Amino acid sequence: LTKAYCGAAAALVANLFMYPNDTLRRRLQMQGAGGGVALSAPQVALFLMRSEGPAAFYRGVGATLLRAVPSTGIQFGAYELAKSIGRGVSAGQA
Repeated sequence: LTKAYCGAAAALVANLFMYPNDTLRRRLQMQGAGGGVALSAPQVALFLMRSEGPAAFYRGVGATLLRAVPSTGIQFGAYELAKSIGRGVSAGQA
């Protein structure tokens, strides 16, 4: 169970750290849909900061965390459980 909690915590930290980059990536991808002038990544980041504020970089992070944190925790826990079961089977303990 400890590994599951560690996996969930890792997902939380990773998503909080990388979410602004994903927001910037999505904004850059959406530029092409509008047909306007294409801006560079630093220009988009500056525009986003000035027009919507720093919170804009984390808009929607709650939904991402609700998906990623539990699923990563379950994945880590299930992997460790399967690994321990596999060790028992290979050692003839099952």
